[in-house]
Amino acid sequence: MTAKEYLEQLKIYNQAVQVKAGEVEEYKTLATKVTQAWHGLPPDKNARGSNLEWWYAKLVDERKELDYLVDRFCIFREEVLALLAKLDDPTHSALLNLRYVQFKSWQEVASEMSFSHQHVYRLSSDAHKEVEIKLQKLKDESK
Repeated sequence: MTAKEYLEQLKIYNQAVQVKAGEVEEYKTLATKVTQAWHGLPPDKNARGSNLEWWYAKLVDERKELDYLVDRFCIFREEVLALLAKLDDPTHSALLNLRYVQFKSWQEVASEMSFSHQHVYRLSSDAHKEVEIKLQKLKDESK
């Protein structure tokens, strides 16, 4: 796995959290809109829409999944931040933090760091190489 692929996992985790959060909100809305069937009629066991308990159970399950994804995202984010803190060049660390932790575009990174786009691309290449070296060292240490 390249350094870029490793760091881009953070964005993938973030997107998964956003999608799941949207699903939770959707179930929350559906659960609050569901009304009970006529009081005197037996509920239809096959119709989910009439089963308020099913919707709330589904909402609870979705929230648990969201909590799990948020936990994974936070743990990985801390791992990435720790790795970036170990980089020898603080400019590399700042650049990669803006790009991969704060999800800024390369244009925004260049603007915030007051560098030209070309300089940011050169720095990013060097920064990715430094991350790959650190990742390889961590991999070798764990053996």
